[in-house]
Amino acid sequence: MLSKSGRTLLASHERELKLTSLPDGSDSLGELGGFKMIETSQNKLSTDEAQKTVRFARVTALGNAIFEDSQMTSRWLERSNSALRGLSPMELLDTEEGAREVESVLRRLEYGIYS
Repeated sequence: MLSKSGRTLLASHERELKLTSLPDGSDSLGELGGFKMIETSQNKLSTDEAQKTVRFARVTALGNAIFEDSQMTSRWLERSNSALRGLSPMELLDTEEGAREVESVLRRLEYGIYS
């Protein structure tokens, strides 16, 4: 289940994207953590929109793997975090640098380093 922020991000592009669940969860180009992006003939995502969508999917997939609970991941993504200078992880997903910072915090949590 996607968080409210995640649903908002995807809803804003619902005409451009059609998501189909993949049983194998493969992660090749064009596939996002068990979902495959299908481009419609009417519209295309801009490069920036596509990059933001990929960052969101990547961080969400990592969070789900670590927390083993999509609702917990959603809550974690939306809450302010002292390790992220008081920002919520969602606030940092607009840039690749911010997404890498969020992934770093998730990896620390994975190894029991609470910051």
